[in-house]
Amino acid sequence: MAGCTPIWAEEEPVPPPETDISPSEPAEAEPAPAPIPVPATVIWLNHLDLRPGEDEVRTTFGGTSTGVPVEASGIVLQSITTGDRYLDGEPKEVRMAAGAPPGVRVVGVRVCYALSNARSFITHIRLAQLEQAGAQSAAAIEDGTDLIAEGPVCVDTTGASVDPGAGPLLLSLRLQFGNTADRVIVRGLGLLVEPPQ
Repeated sequence: MAGCTPIWAEEEPVPPPETDISPSEPAEAEPAPAPIPVPATVIWLNHLDLRPGEDEVRTTFGGTSTGVPVEASGIVLQSITTGDRYLDGEPKEVRMAAGAPPGVRVVGVRVCYALSNARSFITHIRLAQLEQAGAQSAAAIEDGTDLIAEGPVCVDTTGASVDPGAGPLLLSLRLQFGNTADRVIVRGLGLLVEPPQ
């Protein structure tokens, strides 16, 4: 029997894996971290400078004669008429000039107060700015939140960005009196400021 020569099937050569020889693209730079917000600084104003628009609202200073506790001492506001308007129809408010140093922006107002009774309270915080001499002032901050917590307590307005170098500032507090025996005590007023953006 003739010998048989085995026949082996030849496998097709396997091509080497493709190699990307193109230059690698630089990795995308990671975004810079967001800046850490700087907390607002309070510039305290002389709240004893508050002045009423009419004689119906009277101002005194806290003490035993007014019945205001020592811990709630401040400028005491009392009205000889009830309601939120003077007899001439104008809003019942007290106001004062406010100022901040150059190089900052005003972002809010801080009001520290106490009430002898929640039926008489602050109804409105307004910061107006006179943009140029002789022009009518425009509201830079308007907050109509009724401040009815008897306190003592401090509250902040938010959401503003005012350049104090653009013109003089006027801060006003509007009031509602439910009884002529009630007192609203302003214990402190401040501007919340931050560095310019």
